[in-house]
Parts: sequence; structure tokens; C-alpha cells
Amino acid sequence: MSGGGREPASENFLHDFGPSSTVFSLASSTWLEAIGALRNRRDFQATYRNWRKALRIAYGTSLGDEALFVRHTYLATLAKMIAYLRLSGAQTAPDEAQTQAILQGSFFEGQQIVSFLEEDFSSWVASPHVLTCTQKIVAGFAALLFTYRLSELSEDVLKELYQALVDPKDRHGLGEYYTPDWLAARMCDALLSQSGDEALLDPACGSGAFLYQAILHKKRNLAATRESLDRILSSVVGMDIHPLAVLVSKVNVLLALGDLLDLRSGPVSIPVYLANSIRPESLIQAFPPLGGKVARPGAVSSRGGTDEGVSGSPAPTWEGTSNRAPLLNRFDVVIGNPPWLSFRFIEKGDYQDYLKKLIVKESGLLEGSAHLIPHLELATLFFARCASLFLKPSGRIGFVLPRSIFAADQHDRFRRSRGMGNATLTRIWDLEGVSPLFSVPAAVAFGDLSGLANPTLPGEILRGRLKRTNASLEEANRDLETEAAEFHVVQQGRRSFLSSRSCSSADEHPETLKYPGARASCPPFAPQLKARCGQNARAPSRRSYYQPHFREGATIVPRSFWLVEFKSAPPPGALRESSHIAVATDPRARVEAKPPYKRVNFAGAIEAEFIYATLLSTDLLPFGHLDFRRAVLPLVEDGPAYRLLHANQARSKGYLKLAEWLERAQTIWAEIRKGKAEKADALAWLNYRNKLTEQKPKSKYVVLYTRSATNLCAAALEVAETCFPRSAALLSGPEIIPRHFVAADATYYFETDDPKEAGYLAALLNSPSVNDLIKPMQARGLWGPRDIHKKVWELPIPQFNRRDKAHLRLAESAESCAGKVKGMVSALKESFEGVRGPRVIGRARAAVRKALKDDFTEIDAIVKEILN
Repeated sequence: MSGGGREPASENFLHDFGPSSTVFSLASSTWLEAIGALRNRRDFQATYRNWRKALRIAYGTSLGDEALFVRHTYLATLAKMIAYLRLSGAQTAPDEAQTQAILQGSFFEGQQIVSFLEEDFSSWVASPHVLTCTQKIVAGFAALLFTYRLSELSEDVLKELYQALVDPKDRHGLGEYYTPDWLAARMCDALLSQSGDEALLDPACGSGAFLYQAILHKKRNLAATRESLDRILSSVVGMDIHPLAVLVSKVNVLLALGDLLDLRSGPVSIPVYLANSIRPESLIQAFPPLGGKVARPGAVSSRGGTDEGVSGSPAPTWEGTSNRAPLLNRFDVVIGNPPWLSFRFIEKGDYQDYLKKLIVKESGLLEGSAHLIPHLELATLFFARCASLFLKPSGRIGFVLPRSIFAADQHDRFRRSRGMGNATLTRIWDLEGVSPLFSVPAAVAFGDLSGLANPTLPGEILRGRLKRTNASLEEANRDLETEAAEFHVVQQGRRSFLSSRSCSSADEHPETLKYPGARASCPPFAPQLKARCGQNARAPSRRSYYQPHFREGATIVPRSFWLVEFKSAPPPGALRESSHIAVATDPRARVEAKPPYKRVNFAGAIEAEFIYATLLSTDLLPFGHLDFRRAVLPLVEDGPAYRLLHANQARSKGYLKLAEWLERAQTIWAEIRKGKAEKADALAWLNYRNKLTEQKPKSKYVVLYTRSATNLCAAALEVAETCFPRSAALLSGPEIIPRHFVAADATYYFETDDPKEAGYLAALLNSPSVNDLIKPMQARGLWGPRDIHKKVWELPIPQFNRRDKAHLRLAESAESCAGKVKGMVSALKESFEGVRGPRVIGRARAAVRKALKDDFTEIDAIVKEILN
């Protein structure tokens, strides 16, 4: 398998075999055409149906089409071809008979590689109807592979291909984020001793990156002997629920073993198994009973010197005569990158019910917070479950996890090492500063079964830009900076988060949260306050008075149903008379709408009294806002709140245009939503959780802030001053005053009749100190901190007090800032040139903060005084 002179790097493989390559184009078009001819054949139908079933079982949701099926077939065929060249040493392309033997598995049986192809859905391309075409494709594979020095392969080259061939939207559906070689190698070095004697399991092995690196780690200290081969095969085990991942992992194990595999003297089995690692019953099904055709005593080799549970050559054995799966509690090390998938993306059914039972009744990860189940990241459940199922009492675990474990509410008990049985966090690596890596920020969590929770975890912060995604460990060590750090579990209000900032002793901060067995804990936000307020800052951990009083705005969606622009001049003054106004769907609403609703365009007359004003989150500026949006909303005042009018009610009251509008909205809603429309009609969705009708029609002032943004942004509105701008087409028309203002989704609002209180809150929410204090609590994306929600009210922000001079000074500063921002809006609008979006509004907000720098400094000084 010496091959040609090209380096077998993942980038080269991606160029030659990726979705833009000639060979992929030929293979995909050929096999898609073949599917057209085979579609009515029962044998093909069974294969395709079983493939879709396997995906549904694997990931709890229905996905996959013929294009994805062909991409999976393509990668599986390429993987088999690489394995063939490794085992045979062939220097020429296989003929048709050899191609059929390779793709259907008889070649591997002849090489004494037992059960190499299991649950294989790609061998259909070796059927007589397709074989001739397939052989030409395989010959193309061979011609390219012969140009590489495959004997020098030192990285997982199939991983990059997998990620390129499966669309990003599909990978999100599957929860698949494959681990680069440098990170897999670094974790193996952290968990394995220099001798590498430990028994290791990757329970969600994907392409096999961790298995590959574990084998390389072990080979460094082993002689090239048959005993070394047995030792590795009996101590490096993988599982995955996806058949394609199992095949790719097996090929990577073959490649990692290299020449060591040539020393086999009998049948061997590559210890990678098709199983759901968090369901023990699936493990039992995956392994044959004692006495199988190649079974022999012996199993997972470990530092203890005993062999039990998994055979190096054959399939693993049962443990005695019990129904206990053979791999349970047999490993010194569990390592991997489990599926990153929130519970809400799992299709309803038996598997979702099983996971819910694990979460609620067995793991305790959400004890007392069952409402957070939809948001729970299953990767944390994998961590707790796999540690409990597979580790020896002295074992250790290390998983790549989304960085949401640092701050997301649903991971509160995970970061406290609660609700995980004896599984306990022991160490953290923060990878947020590393790029390129994953599409969301990541971390590595290590743990053991000691049951000794500690609020302070040692760890490292990694930063830097890699020259290539699948860098080697040596390359990563050159490109990345590593900083030793301590991660503290910080309690603020009723929320917790992990912070890497150093903390003072608990004796200096008696109000801090205490943990059993801990000598000290981190004060709620003393490190940040100390940086801004001085060394003597102290921070009470009570919630703000305002926490229950701020509410999320109404879900005014689909936007194309409700947000409009005027097409004719309305009557003068307030829109309170039953005159008709010509309106049409706001073009911006169509741009911002989800794909099914982008084509929706309403146009017609509407009664003027149903025109309301609103602001989206992308309209907010610090202390101000861009133009109000116009919204058609079927609301009438009903005492202190609103009441929703349905079409028949509107018609009976004589609002015929509104009735027609609502009827059309419901018709389009039902056409697009289909069966889902039965659960909630268009109006029920508009008033989801009564977020529309619970707003107060008589409120005088509204304070708004963004639900999600890198930085807090808030404004106070005087409802009586709400008006729509004159459009270019209606310059001669009057200034238009809407019925009232309604807060929309993606914003949080507070209603008050006190202008001073409104200004006080706007100033506090815009202050740099408050913005900094919530940073550790915010979830993070690739662009940094994002979700704010009501986390700001975990800070001890006091209720407005008119007798407090500091409170009044804040209110006065807010009023001054609002006037300045109002004068900037026209210039900001001109700079947009009709463009609106998160990045554009972000630049506008930055411009406001820069222009009001001195005001923000003054406000911040007052806020420090109030919070300290």
C-alpha cells in the first residue's frame, strides 16, 4: 500500500473525493439514475426503507432522501475501497468480480476480518443491474488513491469527507459534530497513561477519530508483535448507532493499526459495534452469546492485568449467563464527542419517551426544572449515562460538549455535578477561543465516579487560529495558546454559571453560596464588580424586584400576515375611527419571514382602528429606536387588557375588512401548516400564551430590551408619542398615530405610568456594568454572547424609588440620552440604505454608544453606586 507521492491529508482527500470533485459528480449522477430504474424493485425498496429506519432509530427523527442515501453510499463505497487497498496491497483497480466481493463483504471474510460489514445499506450498488457502472466508479477511486502515500497516513481523512458530503442542515438533524484530530489526540493524551494500558471506549464513535488516536497512542509504546495487536484490539472499543459511522470507524481502525494488522494469525474482529450506548438492551442485542463461531474467552484488557468482557479477535462474550451486557463497567477510560442534539428535536415516540424517563426519573439532571426538558442537550445525558454504565469505579471520562454547559439553565445541575449518579466533573477545557472548530462554541468536560463535587474545577483555556481544520496535535500546539485556569461554579440569583475568573475567599463575601465540602465558593459577581467598582465590592445574590414584572412580547408571526405598509394616505390624526386604509404586507416582513411564508403577500383595505405600532428587536437602539412598524392586529380593549377578535366576531361587529383579512390568514396558515394547523390556528399562534392580550392598552410608558444580542440594548417609550413616519409616497399626508403600541417577540417589556421609572430602567439596562455582569450567564454562539432573556434580573437591581437621588439621576440621564439618540436616527437610517439585520443594527448601536460615550460613563458611575 505504498502508493504514489502525495501526502494523504484530509484537505487533499476533500479536493479529490469531495462534493465538488469529478468522481463524486460521476458517482452521484450514475447512482441517482440507477435508483430511478430500481425504485420499483422490492429488494431495493427494502434496502432504502431499512436505511431510513436506521436513521430514524439512530437519531429519533425522520430524515433522509435519495440524495443523502447516495451520499452515504458514496462514502461507504470509498471507505470499503480504502480498506481493500490496505488489506490487499493491490496496485491495480479491482475488476467487476473483485468489486462485487469488496462491496458485498466476501473479500473481508476471506481476509479473516470477521463481521466487517454489518447493517450495510450501500451494497445495492454491487447488484447485477448496477455493477458495471459501479466498477467504473471504483476504478476512479483506485486511480486517485494510488496517487497517495497511504502507508504514511497519520490522520482521519474520512471525517472531512463525511462533513462535506452530509449537508449542514442534515448534520444538525443528526447532532453530528466530528472531532478534529488534534483535539482527539490531546484528549487521549490527557486520559491515557504513557504506556496506554487502559481499556478505552468511545460510545458514540462517529468516524472513529478517538479510536484512531488512541491506537496511535498505544502503538508508540508497543513492539510490533501479534501480542501488541491483540492488546490493542482488546482495549480500544467503539460504538455508534449509525451504520455508516460504524463502517467508517472500522476502516479508520484498520488504517491506524497499519502494518501491525499484518501480524494477525487468525480471524479478527474490529471492535466497533452498532448499538445505542445509552440503552443497555441494545448492547445485549449487539453482542452474540458465549460460544459464537469465533468467540473465545478474554476481553477488555486493562491496567489491572485481567481480560474480561470483549474479545480482541472475536465478537465479545456475555458476562456469565446473565443478561448483563458484556461491556458494562469494564473501562478505565470513556472518551468521545456524543450527539449534540436538544431533546425537542427528537421525534415523538418510544425513543423520546425513553429519553424523557432517563432525564426525569433516573438522571435527575433537571430535578425541579422539568419545564427545561425541551432544551436539555442530550450530550450531557450521554456524559452521565456513559460514565455510570461503562466506567470502572476508578475510571475517568472525557467528552467534547457544547459550551452551553457553562451558562444554560438546563445544565445547572450538570455543572454542579448533581443528578448524574456518582459521575462528577473534575476538569474543564474552554475551547471558545479556538477556530476553526465547530459551528457552535465548545468545551471539554472530564469527570470520574468519585461523587465528590467541587465548585472549583481546574482546567485550561485554549485560544488561537489553526491553519487547517483537521490539524495534527503538533500543529495545534504551535498555533494555540494554552492558559491554566480555575473554573468556578457561580450562583447569581437562582441561576448558576461557570466562570474562569479568580474568586476571593468566601470569608470576604459571607453572602456567597456554600457547597458541601468546599472551603470557598465564588461570590455571585464580585470579580466583575471588583474590576469596575474596586477591591471592596460585595454582591448580594438576591433577584431583582423586576424579575417577574418584565414579560416577553407577543409572537407577531408569521410576519407577512401582520406587518404592513400603507398604500394610501390614512385620515388625519389618531387611527381611531372606522375609516379604511389601503395596506399591503411590509416587504421587510417577507424578507425576514421563514421560507414557507416569504411568498405570502396580503393587500387590501383594513379598518384604521386595527393598526398598531410595534418594534422588533432589530429596531432597538440604546435609549432609542428606528421607525415603528405597522401591524394589523385584531385587538379591542377589554378593561385593563385586550381581547382578540376572531373573524366571525369581527364580521358580526361590522368590521368586514378585518374579517376578510383574518379569514385569508387562516386559509393560508392551514395550507402551509397542514396537520399542525389543527393544534393552533393563526390567531392562537398570534396570541401564543396570551402574550398579546395580556398587554395593557392604557399603559403610558413601555421599557423594552432585546431578548438576544451580544450586548444589552434598551429604550423607554412614551406611548402617547408613538407615531408612524410619512412614507416617500405619502409625504403630503398627516403624521399618523396608531391605536396603541404592542411589544413583539424577541423583546422583553415592562409597562409603567411613571416616566422616571421608565428612564431609570432604561439607564440601568444600557449601563456597561450591568452588561458585563450578565456576560457569564449568556449562552454563546460563534459571534459571542447572545441570549439575555430575563437573566439580567438575577442581578440585585432595586425597585425604583423616587426618594433615591441616584435613581432620579439615572432617570434624568436616560431622558437626556433619549433626546440625543432621537437626533441621530435620521443619519443612521441613511447609512442603512434600506438594509436591516443583526449585523447592521449592531453597527448602529455601536455608533450610538460611541457618540454617547461620556453619558455612558456617567451612567455607569451611578449604576456602580446603586449596585454596590
